[in-house]
Amino acid sequence: MTTQHQQFSISTKKLYLTKGRLAKYYFDTFILGGLTLLFSVIISKGFITKVEHYSSPYFLLFLFFPVLTIISYLNLRRELQLTELKTGLSKHDNYKTTKETLKTLGWHIKVDNKGFIEAYTDNFGVWTWTDQMISIFLEDNKIMYNSVCNVDTFATQAFSWGQNTRNKKQFADTFELILTRQSS
Repeated sequence: MTTQHQQFSISTKKLYLTKGRLAKYYFDTFILGGLTLLFSVIISKGFITKVEHYSSPYFLLFLFFPVLTIISYLNLRRELQLTELKTGLSKHDNYKTTKETLKTLGWHIKVDNKGFIEAYTDNFGVWTWTDQMISIFLEDNKIMYNSVCNVDTFATQAFSWGQNTRNKKQFADTFELILTRQSS
């Protein structure tokens, strides 16, 4: 991530993703949108024309996919928002404390520079079949961070079932614990 992209993310409080990463991030929403179009074509071709067909399962699918597509898109868009944590530390001290936090949590750092750190968890299982990407922007007196499903694979998912929220809470709690230990 370039310095310009970092500044854009900080000013908008939203994680910047390149076009390729953004396409992978919204991949599930694209699939759901395609299914919505498919069912629209089926209905428009006259497959469901009679009044009694509106109570058929096909018509319910037509209603289900557009709603799921919209919910998926809004959820993914919301997850790009950065969470701000006021630290009262210099940028350098935020960097050191963040590195220690990630080491304590066992998250693997992929991108590491003084203003931005990108790390990955090993959390995947029944609810999340891919790891999560943690993006941390370092500034004086605060850090901004978020957690999204891995955008470097096509194994993304529209819903993390709370794992990204748990990652953000776990990061903030561990960061504050280390900060408390350092100040005492």
